[in-house]
Amino acid sequence: PAERSGRGTMFQRFKELLIQKYGIPKSEDTKFDSPSDLQLRPNERGEEKRVLWVFPSTTINLYWSESAEWLPRYESRRLPGWVIIEYTPTTKNPL
Repeated sequence: PAERSGRGTMFQRFKELLIQKYGIPKSEDTKFDSPSDLQLRPNERGEEKRVLWVFPSTTINLYWSESAEWLPRYESRRLPGWVIIEYTPTTKNPL
């Protein structure tokens, strides 16, 4: 789950703040790494989330990723994860 790291906690907090300011997002998706692809146990999966808000002049994407190797058992490896908030102006067709 997203809450298993400091990044996950930050992601949840940013999501709450963005919902308070901009309302319910247009879409949310979650993707998990396949344990068979990574040779992990079934409960040891990497996870990515994306939340999207769309407005007439901009879009806001909130991204979060956590590597399976971040689990406490792999603490010494510390492969990176991240939280990104991306504001992108929508392009308008020039006349």
